[in-house]
Amino acid sequence: MQASQLNSLAKFMLISLSLTLVYSLLVMLGGKNIFKKASKKEITIFYPIFNLFTLLEISEISIFMGVLFFVPVLNVISICFMFYKLGTAFNVSILYKIGLIFLPFIFYPLLAFSNKQYKFKDHEYFKALESAKNDNINLMTQEEINKLNEIQEEEMPKVDSIFKANVQPMQEVTPYKAVKIDLLGMEKLKNNNIQSKQNGSDDNDNVEFLDL
Repeated sequence: MQASQLNSLAKFMLISLSLTLVYSLLVMLGGKNIFKKASKKEITIFYPIFNLFTLLEISEISIFMGVLFFVPVLNVISICFMFYKLGTAFNVSILYKIGLIFLPFIFYPLLAFSNKQYKFKDHEYFKALESAKNDNINLMTQEEINKLNEIQEEEMPKVDSIFKANVQPMQEVTPYKAVKIDLLGMEKLKNNNIQSKQNGSDDNDNVEFLDL
């Protein structure tokens, strides 16, 4: 291989590797808010190259992929992939992700100063959910709630048991009283009536006896 070719190859590798430093400076200048939204230490953004490894964590990519930052050509591919995953972490559109890949010096600062929020981690999600459960949210004022409770108490029937609700008491029935019948007296009266008829007396004509 000729010296000119070696020099060209060396220049290409140097330019390719210098792109890693350029991206690191880009992250340093415009990404402080990105680190803040992702709950990362903001001071790490000012460490060249190291800030790219932190950005890998924010993009949810293994930090071992950072080895490719020092491999010519592959470093550009890995950084482009990192910016694509960064857009996914902030839930941006596909066009925005393409902008992060090809025009990062424009779209990266825009993402940093936008209102896009970094997605919740699992522990942050459950923490926020638990906090929401503990919040007491009332759509009515306390005065309206008290008034509503009073109306409900007035409308509800006051009963000793739920089984007595809407039950009308039956009218009290007069107990049956048995009448004592003097059978011997009736028999005697019957015999007297027969004798009276035989004697021609009409005193008991209106009395009629039935044999049971």
